[in-house]
Amino acid sequence: MRARRRRRSTNRSSFSKLPTDEKHIIPTDKAADINSEMEKQSKKQINSVEFMKLWKKYDKNNSGQLDKTELDTFLADWLKRKGEKSDPKSVKLYKDMTLQRYDVDGNKKIDIEELARLLPVEDNFLAKFPSRQKLTRDDFNQIFKHYDTDGSRLISNDELMALLNDLFKRNGQKINPSDLEAYTKTIREIYDLGSDKKLSLDDVGMLLSKTM
Repeated sequence: MRARRRRRSTNRSSFSKLPTDEKHIIPTDKAADINSEMEKQSKKQINSVEFMKLWKKYDKNNSGQLDKTELDTFLADWLKRKGEKSDPKSVKLYKDMTLQRYDVDGNKKIDIEELARLLPVEDNFLAKFPSRQKLTRDDFNQIFKHYDTDGSRLISNDELMALLNDLFKRNGQKINPSDLEAYTKTIREIYDLGSDKKLSLDDVGMLLSKTM
């Protein structure tokens, strides 16, 4: 009987790694519900442009990380969209679980890559295209259409940020959000031939011909 109890006690869920302080303990049944909900979310991919807009919305101070207050706001809005309670206690439960599962560096903040694990972005769209020497006009059209999410036939600032972020990842480079925003501004100034703070198909074609 003792051996059987010992086996059961070692067969614990990942929630046992949460702080043991009573103030931070998530009830087992509630933790299971949170885990189930996050698993559902992790299967719902979003467009890279949508993800970039989401990131900019909640990273209010452009620090490249969601701090305690920003993460609380993100989770409260997320709970509201799900039609669930978004009171401080509920938000804290979800925040504890989010940090436990996705805060890889343990700094009690969520950076852009950690958020992408919580709300996975689609596979890098640019990865399926060959080097610039082999890009066809149809390739350029596909890329432009993919990132022109509002169908305006112009690439806005957020759409350009998503495109450039995917371009960096395609080339095996990492860039933090603040540097990405600065780089986006520079690229827009160079290639925005119409000076309307948006890029046309020809502008994007010129950019990709020199960067892919």
